[in-house]
Amino acid sequence: MNIELVGTLKVIFAKEKISDKMDKQNLVVTIDENTPYHQDILVQVINKNIEKVSQSGVKMGDKVRVKCNLRGKESKTETGSKYFNQVDLWEISKG
Repeated sequence: MNIELVGTLKVIFAKEKISDKMDKQNLVVTIDENTPYHQDILVQVINKNIEKVSQSGVKMGDKVRVKCNLRGKESKTETGSKYFNQVDLWEISKG
């Protein structure tokens, strides 16, 4: 599912080397800032999309528009199922 987040770029974490074929970087975007219930959303950036973040020129404190995929998955364990959400960035711009 494609979603768009509009808010302020709160945190840019350091890039991590996950494997020989995978790099990852996390960002935090604060949305709903003008309400008493603002939300800090963790957004994951993988491989070639990390370059898009650096090329966009965004920095912490900037107003941003982030286009991403929302993914959910189930992990079955001995004690039952656990569910996880993942927000994967595919485009970022100032705005």
